[in-house]
Amino acid sequence: MFWLYLHDPKWLEKNLPKPTAVVYKNSVDWHERDIELVNVTTKLLDRQLYPISRTELDKALGGHG
Repeated sequence: MFWLYLHDPKWLEKNLPKPTAVVYKNSVDWHERDIELVNVTTKLLDRQLYPISRTELDKALGGHG
């Protein structure tokens, strides 16, 4: 494409696909997710009889653990 840009820019401009607009969409309501995670974590810690590891917490919250 660089060769065309240097040697035949008119042809290149004519034949390149039209640029598409990038649409940014915030698909996650982070405030809602934070509230949900706090509620789940609080319930989980209330019923724990022993300290919970980060791995156990990650698994309980649906992480990669």
